[in-house]
Amino acid sequence: MNKLAITALAALTAFAGCASMEEVEEIKLDPGAEKVRILMSEQKNCKFISELTGYYVAKEQYEETDEKARTLLKNQALAKKANAVVIVSIERHTRNEKEGYDNSASTKIFGNAYNCWNVDNIR
Repeated sequence: MNKLAITALAALTAFAGCASMEEVEEIKLDPGAEKVRILMSEQKNCKFISELTGYYVAKEQYEETDEKARTLLKNQALAKKANAVVIVSIERHTRNEKEGYDNSASTKIFGNAYNCWNVDNIR
């Protein structure tokens, strides 16, 4: 393949990834993910498992995109057999018609997955 074809393929792949994220209509908790706790700070008695990213874009307000990004984090944590996620940072963006986009909001939450002992007693 020549360089132009490789560049075009890479661009199409990246665009397809963005398009598929925007088409996601319904994000639900996987069975068992409701037990994963979202924490705002690191806790004692927790073992680090993995870094996570929950990202959601939609024609919605931040409250909805925040909630769905958190749902994605919980599902990822459950898949890695973690029972808690510590939020590291949150990025929020809006895109509007003046910028050439449909009106939409996005939330990207970076977190760390942990296995915590006595997670139900953490406040």
